[in-house]
Amino acid sequence: MYYIEQYPNRLFHQFSYHIPLLVSKRAVVRHKVKRILLRNLEARILHLDFWNMYYKWFITLNKSKLSQLLAFLEKKDSTQLETYLVNEHEQFFSSFLKRLWKKIK
Repeated sequence: MYYIEQYPNRLFHQFSYHIPLLVSKRAVVRHKVKRILLRNLEARILHLDFWNMYYKWFITLNKSKLSQLLAFLEKKDSTQLETYLVNEHEQFFSSFLKRLWKKIK
C-alpha cells in the first residue's frame, strides 16, 4: 500500500484497490473481493476522526497472501472468504494507522 496527499481542493479520501488477475481471470470474482474490502473500509476505518489530511490510497494484494485467498476462492465459500478478507484488512489497517497516527502527532 502507498498513499499520497490529496489535491488541496478535495476534502475527501480516495481509495483504490488492485486485485490482480492472479486471483482470478473472472472480473466477477475480483470485484467481489474488492466489494468486501470496500465494505469493511466504510464500516470500520473511515469513521476514525484523527484525519487532518486527505490522501489518495493505492492498495494491492500481497503475493505472499494470495495462496490462502486462492484456497478460499476455490472452495466458493463466501462467508469464509469474507471473514478472511475482513480480518486481514483490519489487521493491516490497524497497524498502519498506528504508525500514521504517530507521524501525525
